[in-house]
Amino acid sequence: MASLPSGLHVFYANQVESLAAQLALDLALFRGAEGVWKPATIVVPNPNVKDYLRASFAEAFGAVANLQFCYLEGFWERHANRPLLDRTALLGSVLSVLQDPDIAREEALQPLTAYLEGEPVDLKTIQLGQRLSHHLERLLLQRPDWIRSWDRGIPARGAEPAALEAWQRALWRRLRRAWKGLKEPPLPLIDWLEDASFPRAPFPEAVFLFGMSHMAPVFHHALAQVGTRASVRLYLVNPCEEPWDLDPGARPAGSGADASPDGAPPEGEDPFALHSDRVEIILQRWARPAREQLRLLAGLAQGDFLGRFEAPAGTGLLPRLQRRVLASAEDAEPWEGPDPEDDSLRVIPCPSPRREAEAVANLIWDLVQHSGGDLHFGDIGVLVPAAEQEAYQEHLAAAFRSAHQIPWARAFGASRALHDLAEACLLLLDLAGSDLSRAGLLRAVSHPFLQARLGATPDMWGQLCEQAGIVARLDAAETEGTYVEGGRWTWDEGLTRLALGRFMKDDEVMEELGPMGQPLGRAESPALLALLGPLAADLRALAQGRFSLAAWEERLDTFLRTYLGPDPGSASEGEAEAFEKVRRALQKVAQLQVPGLPGVALDFQALRRLVKGALEALMADSALPPGRGVQVSCYTPLRAIPFKALFLMGLGEGLFPGTERPDPLDLVASSPRRAGDVSRPEQDRQLFLEALLCTRQHLVCTYPSREATTGEALQPSPLLRDLSETLGGDMWQAACLPEQPLHRHDLSQFPDLQPHPQPHPHPHPLPHPLPCHSPAARREAEARWLGQHLRRETGQRDLPRHLASAGGDAALQAALETRVAGCGPIGEAEAPPPSRLRLTLRDLRRWLECPVQGGVALRLGVRSQEEEDPADVEDVPVDSSPLDQWWLLRRSFWSAASTHALLAAPLAAAYAQTRRGLESQAKAPIGPLSQGESQRHLDTLQAWAALVGDAHGTQLHRFGAGLPLETQGLPLEDHDALMLDAAHPRGPVAIQLEGLTEPLRSGAFLLLSTAECGKEGPKERDRLASLRAWLGHVALCAAGDCVPRSARLHSAPRDAGPAVWQLPLPALPQTEARALLEEWCRDILAEEAPRLLPIEALLASRPVTDLADWIQDQTDQDGRATLTSFRGPVPRVKDLEAEDLDVGRRRLAPFLALQAQWERA
Repeated sequence: MASLPSGLHVFYANQVESLAAQLALDLALFRGAEGVWKPATIVVPNPNVKDYLRASFAEAFGAVANLQFCYLEGFWERHANRPLLDRTALLGSVLSVLQDPDIAREEALQPLTAYLEGEPVDLKTIQLGQRLSHHLERLLLQRPDWIRSWDRGIPARGAEPAALEAWQRALWRRLRRAWKGLKEPPLPLIDWLEDASFPRAPFPEAVFLFGMSHMAPVFHHALAQVGTRASVRLYLVNPCEEPWDLDPGARPAGSGADASPDGAPPEGEDPFALHSDRVEIILQRWARPAREQLRLLAGLAQGDFLGRFEAPAGTGLLPRLQRRVLASAEDAEPWEGPDPEDDSLRVIPCPSPRREAEAVANLIWDLVQHSGGDLHFGDIGVLVPAAEQEAYQEHLAAAFRSAHQIPWARAFGASRALHDLAEACLLLLDLAGSDLSRAGLLRAVSHPFLQARLGATPDMWGQLCEQAGIVARLDAAETEGTYVEGGRWTWDEGLTRLALGRFMKDDEVMEELGPMGQPLGRAESPALLALLGPLAADLRALAQGRFSLAAWEERLDTFLRTYLGPDPGSASEGEAEAFEKVRRALQKVAQLQVPGLPGVALDFQALRRLVKGALEALMADSALPPGRGVQVSCYTPLRAIPFKALFLMGLGEGLFPGTERPDPLDLVASSPRRAGDVSRPEQDRQLFLEALLCTRQHLVCTYPSREATTGEALQPSPLLRDLSETLGGDMWQAACLPEQPLHRHDLSQFPDLQPHPQPHPHPHPLPHPLPCHSPAARREAEARWLGQHLRRETGQRDLPRHLASAGGDAALQAALETRVAGCGPIGEAEAPPPSRLRLTLRDLRRWLECPVQGGVALRLGVRSQEEEDPADVEDVPVDSSPLDQWWLLRRSFWSAASTHALLAAPLAAAYAQTRRGLESQAKAPIGPLSQGESQRHLDTLQAWAALVGDAHGTQLHRFGAGLPLETQGLPLEDHDALMLDAAHPRGPVAIQLEGLTEPLRSGAFLLLSTAECGKEGPKERDRLASLRAWLGHVALCAAGDCVPRSARLHSAPRDAGPAVWQLPLPALPQTEARALLEEWCRDILAEEAPRLLPIEALLASRPVTDLADWIQDQTDQDGRATLTSFRGPVPRVKDLEAEDLDVGRRRLAPFLALQAQWERA
C-alpha cells in the first residue's frame, strides 16, 4: 500500500533548497522502513538538476540508491502500454503523407502540393515536414481542443487565419486516416488518457517531478489522470507569494472565471489579472509563465497545494531585491543609502566579451580570496547566452587560465571526443553533397579528428593538388555539360598523373597524357593517393541514389565505420562511447519510418539535413559528468540550481533574451493567446528571474558595452533596464559600476602603479575599475608603466624597438629584459639576431617598394593576400589572374629567346607549352574561354619580339643560389653570393645576398612592358620596373664588375604604338655599391615600426606634398590597387602612419636622380 496519498500534489517555493528538502521528506515517507532499497521515480528537466538532487540526497540520507531519474517525455514512453505518438513518429508520418502521390488530388492540401512542385523535391519535403510536425506537436500539447474539433471535422474555434487552419485541419485528418489502418497506431497523449488501456498502464505508486518551470496544459491534465491511481508530487519554483498564501480562501478553484466552455485555458494577455495584484515590473514582465502555471494547476490539484516562502536575510542590494520580489511593494523597506561593505549585486559594462571574461575571472578570484574559506570555486556558477556559448567559453578559458589557473568545468554540452567526432562527420557529409572541391576535401582531412584517425599529414597536399591540376569533381562524367568536359581538373585526372609519376621508373620514356599534362611524382604522393582517392570515390558513391531510411542507415553506418570508427586496439573508452552515440543518433533517423505506413525514400541532399539535425541535437543535448570548480553553462541547464555566487554574462541588447522568429505556418502564434502559452523571450526572462532567486551571496551581471569594430556604445539587455526600473535610481547607481577599461593592462587596475590615483565619485565600495589578479596582465602593466616613465624622462621620445639600442650598462639591460619579457601583446623579449642572414634581390626590391609589405613578408615569411593558398582553391578558372598572365608572357618570351628564335612559330610553340603547364594546374581557362586571351598574348609576344630583335647574347647573372622561373632557359653567369656586413644594436650580422638579375644583353637590361609610355618617357609603373634593372646593376658593381650599363624598356601596349626607351646606369665604384647595399640591410634589421612609404610617391610626375592625403586618394580595391603597398600580406595599410618622404628620397637618391635621364632608343 502506498505510503503517500494518491492525487496530484503541488509544492512551490521561492528557494530551491526548500523544494529539495520537501522532496527529501516525501521520499523518506514514501520509502518508509524499506529505505534506499525501495525504488523511486523522479522526473527532472535536465541532467544538472539530477546531479543537484543526488548531492542533496547524499547529504540528507548519507547514501543515494534506487533513484530512477528520467525526463518528462521519457516518463510517458517508459510507462505507456500503447505506442505513443512522439515527435519521431509524428515527423515520420508527416513525411510519409507528403510523399504520398494521392495528396495531389486533395483540394484542401493544394498549398502543400504547390510548394513541393519542382526540385529539390525531397529536400523541400524534409524542410516542410520538420516545420509541420513541430507545429502539430505544439497543437497537441497546447491546443488539444482544436485537435478534438478537427477529429470531428469542424474548424477549430479561435484558430486564425482561416485559410491556414483549413489546410492544417485537412493534413491532420489525412494523418488520422493513415494511422487508422495500422495494427498498432501511435496514440497522441490526449487520446491515450481516454483509451481503455490507460488504467492498466504500469505507473509507479509515486512520481516526483522536480524543477519543471513550465509545462504544456496537456501534461497538467495527464498528471492529474495519473494522480487518480498514484501519488504525483510536483515541486515548482514560484518567485512570490500568491494571494491565497496570505488568504487560503482566495485559492482559485478552477482554471479561471474566464475559462472557455470546452475546458481550454482562458484567453488574453493577462487572463488571471497578474498585473493588478503585483505592481513590480520584473514580476509583470518575467514571472508570467510560472505564475500562470500555478493557477492552471490550482484547479487540478487533488491534494496538497502548498507554498513555502523564505525571506532572504541581509541588508545588501541582492537580498533586498529578492525580498521585493517575494512580497508586495507596499511592504518595501526604506533604503538608507549605499553600504560600503555591500557587494551582493553588481552590474558591470565591459568593452568586449573578452574583457567580460577577464572581469569575471578577476572577481571570482577576489571573492574566493576574501571569503575566509566560506566560498569555494564549486559554489560559483557562470551563465552565458546560448547563442554565444562557444565564444564566451573560449574567452573564459583564457581568462581563468591567466588568473592563477582557476578550475572550471562545462556544465552541459558534448564531450570533446563527441564534439570532434560529430564535427568530422558533418564535414564529410557536407563534402559528399558538394562538388568535391580541392579546398573542401583538404579542409576536411585537415580536421584534427580526421587527421588523427586517418593518419594523414596533408601539409604539402595543397601544392601537390595544384601541380596535379585537381580542382573539383570526381571524374569525366561529372564534367559533362560544363565548359571543362572531358574530365579536366578532376580527382580522377589528377590522381592518375600522380600515380603514373610516382610508380613509373625514371628511365622509362613517358609520353604526355594528352591535355591533362605530364605525370608527377613526389614523396607525398603515396599518402595522398592512398587516402584521398578512395575517400573522394566513397564520398561520391555515398551521395548517389535515392533509398529508404533503413537503407540509408546501413550505408551511413558502413561509411562511418570505415573512416571514423575507433581503433579497437588504441581507442579510449570515451572515443568508443562517442562513436556509439553517433551511431544511435543515426539510427533515430531510420526510426522515422512508421511501421505500416508507405515507405519514405530520400535522396542524399534531403537525408543530410536529417542527419545534421540529429548530430547537432546530440551535441546540444549530451550531458557532461559533474566537474570540479566554477560551473560554466548557458542558462537552461543550470536553471533553478542555487549558487553562492552567480555571474550572468552577455546581457547585451539582442543577445539575451532571445527574439522570437515569426513563422507563417505557426497557427498558435497567429491566434489569440491563452494562459500557459510561453514565447522564447518569456522563457529567457523567467530563466533570468530564476537565476536571481537562486543566488545566495553575490550576483554579478556583465554585458558588452562597445561594438567590436566601431567602438560605438551598446545598450544593455531590456532585462537590466527592467532591473533598473525596479530598484530605482539610487539603488541602481549603487549596483552599476562604470565601464571597465579597454585593456587588461590598464594602469587604473593596479593602484600601486598609480601613486596618486584620481578619486572616483562612484558610490560602489570596490575601486574603479575592478582589481586585476592576472600575473600576465600585471607584467604587461609594469611594462606600460616603465615605458611611460622612460618616455617622460626622454622628452616623450619613442622608445627603441630593441632594448639593446637604448644604451646603459649590462645590469640595466638585464632589468629591462626581465620587466618586458613575456608581456604578450605589449611586446616580447627580443630574440638575438642571427649571426648570418640570407637575403635575395627580390626581398630587397620588395622592401624598397614598400617597407611595410616587404618588411613583413621578409620577417615573417608570410605570403601576399594575392597569392592564394593552393589548398583554398574551389572553382575552375574562367580567366587567368593578372599575376599568372604576366608570368605566362615573360616565361613564354624568354623561353623562345633562349633558342635565339624570336619568330612567330617559336613564340607560339613556347607559349602553347607554357600555357599547357598553367592549364594542367588549373590556373588558366581552356576551350573557348581561352581563345581571346591567347590571341592577345600572342600579339604582345610578337610585338616584343619586333622591339627586342636578335636575342643572341642575352644572359642572366646569378649571385649564389637561385633558380630562374620566368626567365628559365637563358644562359647563366654565376657569381659568389655577396657577403655584406650589417650593424645591429645587439651585434654584427653577416648578410648573404643572393638572387638573379634581369636578362642582360650587350650591357643593357631588357625589360618588358604592356603599358603605354608618355611623350617624356615611361610612366610610374614602368619607372618602378626599372628598379629591377638598377638593383641588378648595383649588385654587379658590388661584385667588382663596375662598368656602365642601361635599362632598356620594350613597351607593347594593346591600344597604342610600341616604343623602346632607355635609361643609362652609370658605373658605381665597388665600395660605394657595397656601402649602399649594406645601408639598406642595416635599415631592414634596425627598422622599429615601419611606416607607409609607397615608392610610387617618390616616382610621381607631380611632386607629393602631403603623403598621408596622397595615399588616401589612391584606390585600394581588389583588382584595381594603384600602389604596390596595397598588394601584400598586410591588409588595410591605409590606416598606418605615413613615413616622411625625405626618408625615401635619401634611401633611393641615386635611383631617383636617374629617372630624369630616360630617352627614346
